Amino acid sequence: MTFLKKYGYSGVGYNFFIAALLSQWGAIVNGCFNQIYIDGKDHIEIGLRSLISAEYAAVTVLISFGVVLGKVSRLQLLVIGILDILFYAVNNLLAVKYLKYSDAGGSIFLHAFAAYFGLALSWILYNENSLDNYNEGSSYHSDISAMIAKSLKIHDTCGVHNLHGIPGIFGGIAGAVITALAQVDSYGYEGLFSVWGARAPKMNSIEYWELKNMSVKFDVGDERSAFVQAGYQVAGIMVTLAISIFGGIVTGLIVKREIFDPPAEEQLFDDEDFWVLPQKHIEGYENID
Repeated sequence: MTFLKKYGYSGVGYNFFIAALLSQWGAIVNGCFNQIYIDGKDHIEIGLRSLISAEYAAVTVLISFGVVLGKVSRLQLLVIGILDILFYAVNNLLAVKYLKYSDAGGSIFLHAFAAYFGLALSWILYNENSLDNYNEGSSYHSDISAMIAKSLKIHDTCGVHNLHGIPGIFGGIAGAVITALAQVDSYGYEGLFSVWGARAPKMNSIEYWELKNMSVKFDVGDERSAFVQAGYQVAGIMVTLAISIFGGIVTGLIVKREIFDPPAEEQLFDDEDFWVLPQKHIEGYENID
């Protein structure tokens, strides 16, 4: 995020600031949803697993930030991060608890969700002044605006769509195909159920007792077939896209208000008003313009 010639300080500084702040918010939100609501605990336990989950939540904000890099104020970014993590947690709750979706690599929950949240946000916050802006580039010439920016009015500063969005969707589709083909012969019972827990047998079913007699270790599932689980995988992709786009639109409508101090045209992609910068007479800095 340091490629913008006049936004390197903000690109790095805001990322560190948001990651440090929102990882704590992520621990609280994930704890409320996962530990208190799903597990029925009366408090939030902080451990290695919860901290990793909190970092993942913060990563979604950093990915979404890449879409609107240089086009939002610090206050807007903070509000965006708070709401982004809330929608991220809701999506995880629906996918994990109800759909029982398997996404070990975070292709859908993390990458696709963050990308399309950011794109929907950018659509609402669309500003013609950000297109071909003088400061939006790593050299004297700004990057050529893509069709998605001019035709759909969605400006993606860092190319998050092609970096996270499309690969995330492809990963989700590939996961659904692999799910449909997954069989016990390839994974073994314990391996199969560890990846797709919903394929494990129901309590007191015939298969349940057969596997217990074989000393197979597993948690009770929904006894789904491979094709049924693959259908749930596809449903998980659709739900994630719906929540991320809806969340991005709602967040954009909120932070678009003047109370959240949107940047002026001359502040787009520019550190000058917010950082103490090197003087232009310093060697190597005079060419930054």
